[in-house]
Order: sequence, then structure tokens, then C-alpha cells
Amino acid sequence: MPKWHFLTITVYEKYPKITDIFLLNSVGIVTSRDEFVISTDREKLEQKIRMFCDEELSDENIRQIFKLRDKSNWKLQDKRAKIRDEKGHVYINADQYFEGVTKEIWEYQIGGYQVCQKWLKDRKDRTLSLDEIKHYSKIVTALQKTMEIQKLIDDIYPEVEKDIIEF
Repeated sequence: MPKWHFLTITVYEKYPKITDIFLLNSVGIVTSRDEFVISTDREKLEQKIRMFCDEELSDENIRQIFKLRDKSNWKLQDKRAKIRDEKGHVYINADQYFEGVTKEIWEYQIGGYQVCQKWLKDRKDRTLSLDEIKHYSKIVTALQKTMEIQKLIDDIYPEVEKDIIEF
């Protein structure tokens, strides 16, 4: 055995063994969604997240596209709903979005139409002007204020109802 080999082994053996440092064996954190949530390409990961949040894509489509399965402690529908609620973003393209559009505002309907979705859908495949962007923001604000007023009315209505004269 060469002398350098003996010195290397002697030095090596002075250090603690890996089994002395890590008493438990582990492969780290592994989920059935690793391929979905781990990527070396930021743009691809961001695109996955946008698709995951996109309400136009059904849960079943997302399930098939990304090969995701429900588990006892992880349900696709619940996770998608939670992310949408937390972010409050409505994407108009891959990079641009409106902030502060809660799920309640997004789902608010007049005449059977979701107001926010219908307005954007009518302008699909074209660039919004600055005036249109401001107008959409005003729509969102008007819906928010409308919902606040409706809640106040709902809160006081039981008192008003007590004073109704019946015929």
C-alpha cells in the first residue's frame, strides 16, 4: 500500500463517521408532487403555478396535466381554492394581473354572469388600454362597495321586517 494511501485513511478515520452524526437514515422530504413543485427552470415553474391557479382549467384537467392525485391529507380542489383566496390575483396574461380581487368579488354575479370574468372575457386576445385597466379597477371597487352595502342591508333587515304591517 502506498504511503499516501495510509496517511489519507489515517486522517479520514480521525473524523466522526456519518452514522455517528446522523443517527436516523432519511432520504429527505419526498412527496408525490415533487415533479410538480420542483424545477430548475423558473419560467416553467411559474407557468405551472399560473396554470394551477387558473380557474378556467378544471381540477380534472390540472390532475391530468400534472399527474396529481388526492391523498388523505392533500386534496387538489382544496389547495387550488386556498391559493386563489390567498393571492387575490386575476391574471390577464402570463406576466400581468389585477391584485385584490377576492374570491367573493370574482364570483359576484349580476344577471347570471360573473361580472369580473365576463368583462375580461369580452376583451380576450387583445391588449387592454390604460383606460380599460382603470375601468376594470373601478368595477372591482364598485363590486366590493356593493357587497359591503348588501351586507349592511342584510344585517338590519330583520329589524325592518319587524315593523312591516301585514294586511
